[in-house]
Amino acid sequence: MKRISIPLAFDRFLLAAVVLGAGLSGSRASAQYAGEMTELYGRGVHSYFAGRLHEAEQQFTDVINAGTSDPRVYYFRAMARLRTGRSYEAAEDLRIGAMYEARDPGGASQIGQSLARIQGPGRQLLERYRRQARVERAQEQRQISQARYEEQRSNEQQVLRQPAPLDLR
Repeated sequence: MKRISIPLAFDRFLLAAVVLGAGLSGSRASAQYAGEMTELYGRGVHSYFAGRLHEAEQQFTDVINAGTSDPRVYYFRAMARLRTGRSYEAAEDLRIGAMYEARDPGGASQIGQSLARIQGPGRQLLERYRRQARVERAQEQRQISQARYEEQRSNEQQVLRQPAPLDLR
């Protein structure tokens, strides 16, 4: 069996994903499960870049069905689907992945690194979805902030308008 050399950075990524995926709970079962899902994701990425698109799609689908919210899984499945001519399904995956990423923007640099090898029209499409999701999330946050402000302002007015009882003794 031929052994594939995996760069050290990927090993660190896998370790970090296992630790984060386990939720730092210390539970052996959940760490093992997260490790299995991370391994399956990694195999999917390798299958994708090896051109085994149907195999990659199935591996990503298995990770998604296990309940992941990692946008990279959706992005890679979308790229596999684009390359097999299933653009409608790919667009849905891009939308979902971008939504997950916009909810937790702290991992954007890791996501960018994971997607570095994806180039061309597929990457341009992916970046459009990522940008759109960030814009929509910012608008949503602004609306929430505005609603909170209006509620606070309304509550302030009610408090200020209440007459204070005077003791006339």
